[in-house]
Amino acid sequence: MVTFELREGMKLSAEEKQALENAKKLPVVYDEDSPELTEAMEQAFIFQTSGLKPPPFRR
Repeated sequence: MVTFELREGMKLSAEEKQALENAKKLPVVYDEDSPELTEAMEQAFIFQTSGLKPPPFRR
């Protein structure tokens, strides 16, 4: 694993920008540690991160 610290005002180098562009083109790989979300899991995540409360009913 590679980690780095971003500081306010720092700019990415051309090499870093290219690495990000290349990463955008890679497919998402799901495994047991990072499974694909079900519809219910996705909705729970959206509600959790949006700050909204889920509706009091289920569809």
